[in-house]
Amino acid sequence: MDVAGRLRNPDYTGERRCAPCTVVNVAVVALAASGLAAVGYPVVAVGGALLGLALVALRGYVVPYTPRFAPRLVDALPVPTAWFHPGGEAAPDGGRSGDGSLADANELSGEAVLRRLAEAGVIREDGDRIVLDEEFERLWHGGMDQLRTGSELVAAVESFPGIESAEAVAADDGRWIDVEGQPTLVPRPVAVAEAAAVWAMPDGVRDEVALAAARPLRQFLEECPVCETPLEPSSTASCCGGHRNPREAPRETLVCPECEQRVVTLPGPRD
Repeated sequence: MDVAGRLRNPDYTGERRCAPCTVVNVAVVALAASGLAAVGYPVVAVGGALLGLALVALRGYVVPYTPRFAPRLVDALPVPTAWFHPGGEAAPDGGRSGDGSLADANELSGEAVLRRLAEAGVIREDGDRIVLDEEFERLWHGGMDQLRTGSELVAAVESFPGIESAEAVAADDGRWIDVEGQPTLVPRPVAVAEAAAVWAMPDGVRDEVALAAARPLRQFLEECPVCETPLEPSSTASCCGGHRNPREAPRETLVCPECEQRVVTLPGPRD
């Protein structure tokens, strides 16, 4: 039985983890353990600390109603806001994490990409749905199988037109790919999916729009390209209901609960 998997709550962990909630709960666990040790229960203190930290890691918090008060509590502290909000100066990746893409976001419009994919036979209409061509889908998933288990992902990315260099980022066990010139780091599942999609493209679109076309094709994924865990719906809202960009409404996303990474950000109504 996967006890950790059953305890994990994706609404408050992974990409949706709230830094203030985590900090407050770790502090509470530490204070409780210190108190137990001070009154003569060191073994209980150690056990309680380990259990509390495990629950914070898996569930997001142990103190009831934490999302209601922790962000306001941390905001009142005399510390830089960037310590607790991705995208600030203290973020370990400079605020470059997200779902990213190997393609330049401004390269081609979504409508133009979908039109070229349809012309090339990669996608087709099936009633009121858009589906993938079966041969393309077979080649795509075969490429993901090769890249998820091999060590050639970075070399594959560097071979694509317009990409001069790329490297695996050491943080988080190399779960990110840093593509030169891109404003965001690319999660490994995204890089695997898009690189395999480029490999599977018909020759007529390989050089011109292959990378740009790989981005919307991620919407057809049902499993994580790296660990094959079924993707789960989420959103760009934080666990406390906030949003990193107040000028935009939260987007619906698909995340891998095992890798704890966003794989797809679904188009909004204006896209």
